[in-house]
Amino acid sequence: MTTRTMNKKRTQEERSRISTEKLIEACIELASEKGAAAITFDMIGERAGYSRNLAFQKFGSKSALLEAVVNHLHDKVEEARARAGQEDLSGLEAIYIFCETQFMAPDDCNVMRAYSILLSSAIADLSEAIPLFERSHQRSEKTLKRLLTKGIADGSVREDTDILQASLLIGTQLLGISSQSIVDQNFSLPRALAEFRKVLAMAYGTPKAAQVLLEKPLFVIQQ
Repeated sequence: MTTRTMNKKRTQEERSRISTEKLIEACIELASEKGAAAITFDMIGERAGYSRNLAFQKFGSKSALLEAVVNHLHDKVEEARARAGQEDLSGLEAIYIFCETQFMAPDDCNVMRAYSILLSSAIADLSEAIPLFERSHQRSEKTLKRLLTKGIADGSVREDTDILQASLLIGTQLLGISSQSIVDQNFSLPRALAEFRKVLAMAYGTPKAAQVLLEKPLFVIQQ
């Protein structure tokens, strides 16, 4: 294979990657702005600046598109956690960063709003997408269990914490915060997260670690 052919191939691959990302981001925007009913290949292609045929060609089915969207949202928050230095923090602080980065600034990607809308639609329709969300929740629970275990080991999380139940409860509380932010026009996300930080500190933190968490300016989203 010549250098020219290799460069052309890379260019084609890059264009394909960019178009895929634009289509996924268009789906997220439509879900956030107009709800799950707006997610059609026609509307996604139009929003992304491509044809319906390309959107269908990329994903083949709505379930495949939804899976790509959910994975993209997970990747987004994981990138945000890495930027926040999550792995260099204590277990308790890392758990809070895990929670806060679910609610990224709307001008970047409103992760939890889009996710909650798509999840609610799947539940309302008892659709075949429900197992996808179950796997998504298990992915988040796995991370939370790891951080809780890390916190017990480094002394920032109480030793008597039930790791499984704590990870489940934290996940459901995040979904509740997201749902409330959608239905309540006067909802203040920074205030809710500040209060949620107190809940995490008091429920799971050792006294010293809880004090450190509450004193540090850990907000990484735009307020």
